[in-house]
Amino acid sequence: MSSRNDFKITVLLTRKKLMSAKSLYGLAAFFAAVPAYAWLRDSPAAALSFFLFLFPYVFLVLTQDMVRSEVDSGGLENVAFLRQDFRRYLLEKNAVIALFGGLVSLALFGILVTASCGSRSFSLLDFAQFGAGLFAGLYYTALAGFLSYLLKAGSNVLVIFLGQAALAVSFLLSAGSETGFLRNLSEGAFPDFPSLLKFSGLVALLPNTVVSRKFLPWTFEVAGLSLFFFWLQYRQAARLELKKQ
Repeated sequence: MSSRNDFKITVLLTRKKLMSAKSLYGLAAFFAAVPAYAWLRDSPAAALSFFLFLFPYVFLVLTQDMVRSEVDSGGLENVAFLRQDFRRYLLEKNAVIALFGGLVSLALFGILVTASCGSRSFSLLDFAQFGAGLFAGLYYTALAGFLSYLLKAGSNVLVIFLGQAALAVSFLLSAGSETGFLRNLSEGAFPDFPSLLKFSGLVALLPNTVVSRKFLPWTFEVAGLSLFFFWLQYRQAARLELKKQ
């Protein structure tokens, strides 16, 4: 069987799995509703700003229950029969999810860009921000995909959301204090190594940060982390063996 036909099978199987995830529709509606509300209450430019920060989550939501449940259910037995290589199937799912997430994001971005051009509030930097958001989406795909080898159901996505929620709470608790890091964060400048290290950790936990115009150069960190977690996925897939049912 050719590699082209193999990839078509991956697309069909992954799409079927995504379409059967009912929670996916609710989460997608929520992330679409926020920019829509900003458009109605403010302007297309405000909607575009919200969209640019939120759309990497499309990739994250698509990666829920990516591997572990499928392995434990014995569903990969059928894939092994069709493909003769279930490991490649698991790795190719990353490309399919990235493709789906990218197409959906590009379609919504095109709508918002057209509306922003009509209101004369569009900037060419929006394209750079969208590109940075795509890298953030790839990072979510790589990270959540790796976690899915270890965690069942949608726990891989939940762990990331819980980590970001804990980060948000820590910022709220420290909002009243004039800490150096918060001041550096608002200014987009980190004069010493400890503050650089803290911000690097922030980017690793909340890659959407690089969508901000003042943090666009940090996209290189997100790209590097993406490669690292894709490599970890490759290692996990190489060690994976199907259990006899």
